[in-house]
Amino acid sequence: MKTRRVLIQFCILVAMVLALPGVVRARFKRNICFFAVCIAVGLSTLCAHAFSLLGPYESWIEQTNGFHQLGDIGGPMDIGSGYRWNVPEVTYGFDQSFLDFFGTNGVVAVENAIQILNNLPPASQIVFTNYPLNSLAVNYTATAQNLLDLKSATLTLLLEQMGLTQPTRNIFAIIQWNPSLANLPEYSWPDGTIPNDVVLRNFDPESFAPSQYVNGALFSGWGLSGSPNYGGLYPKCNHAC
Repeated sequence: MKTRRVLIQFCILVAMVLALPGVVRARFKRNICFFAVCIAVGLSTLCAHAFSLLGPYESWIEQTNGFHQLGDIGGPMDIGSGYRWNVPEVTYGFDQSFLDFFGTNGVVAVENAIQILNNLPPASQIVFTNYPLNSLAVNYTATAQNLLDLKSATLTLLLEQMGLTQPTRNIFAIIQWNPSLANLPEYSWPDGTIPNDVVLRNFDPESFAPSQYVNGALFSGWGLSGSPNYGGLYPKCNHAC
């Protein structure tokens, strides 16, 4: 889709820190600790009060384990194994294809998303209770027309580039598929499934310990399989989410 392609082009522009002639340029600060960003992800399509780290694909992060899906740029990492930008300021720009497609309203949407990051306090001043567990709202008219909220989409893509990914998706990450997990709830998994076959890649922002909670909701795993050599884990919410 052209919209997705232009969004990806914009994200590449940000990642490369372009400063080319003829490109509208601006800057946003990155004077915040890496973990400060994850506290505010409730403002985007990612979840707050839990976080998952994104990084380069490791050998076990294979398509048969549910990774390398359309739109993925990396896999879930353990604490200390992720990646992030280390520069205090990031220069971003809008090329002509972006301006032609989204116009000035698109520029405003992107800059509003970046302003959310610029408004974050230093990590040492973060107060978890200042951020809601759930700030999502559904625009049914836009959904029916397959329209994206450019501000939310931009913030999500930027957070990915800064090393954060979706907590709920990565509560359970398959290292190697065990066919005995197929169609089984977590409480029926064989002993040693975690961490021998499955690892937890969602973390509590205060303790940094692996967690099955996202937004205060406890999730359990459910094994799914389409063949003996391929499977996936579905994170099932144990109560209203």
